[in-house]
Amino acid sequence: MHPKKLTLKDRATEILLEKIRESIKARCERIGKEKEVFERIVYIFPTNIVVRNYPRKPLAVFNPGAVLKGNIIEVFPRMVFDYYWYSSSIGKFSLKIEDLIQGTVPKEIETDIIIYPTEPWDLRGCEDPRLYTLPSGEDLVLYTGVSPSQEGVMARQALGLLNEGNFRKLGYLTLKLEEERYETFWKDSAVVDWGYRDAPFLTRPLVPMQNSGVEVGWFGFVDKSDLNMDVKEMKPILFPMSYEQKVGWSTNALKLSSNEYLVGWHGVGQDMIYRNGLALVSSDGELLGITEYILSPRRDLIEFYGDRPGVVFGDGLIKYAEKLIWIGGISDFAIGVFAIDYEIALEHMKNCK
Repeated sequence: MHPKKLTLKDRATEILLEKIRESIKARCERIGKEKEVFERIVYIFPTNIVVRNYPRKPLAVFNPGAVLKGNIIEVFPRMVFDYYWYSSSIGKFSLKIEDLIQGTVPKEIETDIIIYPTEPWDLRGCEDPRLYTLPSGEDLVLYTGVSPSQEGVMARQALGLLNEGNFRKLGYLTLKLEEERYETFWKDSAVVDWGYRDAPFLTRPLVPMQNSGVEVGWFGFVDKSDLNMDVKEMKPILFPMSYEQKVGWSTNALKLSSNEYLVGWHGVGQDMIYRNGLALVSSDGELLGITEYILSPRRDLIEFYGDRPGVVFGDGLIKYAEKLIWIGGISDFAIGVFAIDYEIALEHMKNCK
């Protein structure tokens, strides 16, 4: 059964909006303070990328996911080759982690496209990957599948499996209420633990409102048998403040202990600038702690000016030795590698419980 589009009139929308109204009363407050704590390690530009399996040069390379495999970091950039449909694909390149944290990267980085449009629901592009390595060694890849729609574009939270260079699309998430299935504009997700039949998950589906929609960070469970999330079991835990238009999850979630997961988040200010922080979440979806903005685009030519100025976004968060490494996009055209001592990063965490 094809899912129906979630509308303001649906009972599922009513349930989700009521959850937001109730939970926002006890939200963990932030004041919007910016603090620059991440060191800039290196930038990677489109001119550095040499695509081996496609005969075009990328115009933009940004918002990469990342995963650490031994002493090798695998990076999965979003790549754009044209400005007609602005259709994205996702590539992969590998670097030695020690070289990366020293800021030593090749002038030419060999890259292969591994995810590209093949389905009606990702015809307009495959964007913004986040990686989660399974016990089998396969990587679960979350990405945004974008398709044309009567309203312009439709985004769906897509999933796939990567195994030794071979990628298989699994489909995209839908909402469930009893026997009904719904789809909505949906992105910005992170796996908490994929080891359960109902996998704990951080995500951000758009909930319709009159003439608009509300975008907050949710915790819920993905039924792996059909990629549904039951709206009755979802709870909102990350809310925008008055100075923000919206918030969302930015990176993969790092497991710190049996009940603590570290994840990047972003807020889009009323000034349209993307700023980032870290959050600590429990395995059952409690927001344990959150920072103020600790990674924002510098007001310089490299970081602030691009295809979409004023952005640091996503998508890869890695812990290596004593370092926390954030690999993200800068202003929708290039990649920035940012690092901080892990313990210092946690010192900026405000207790939310």
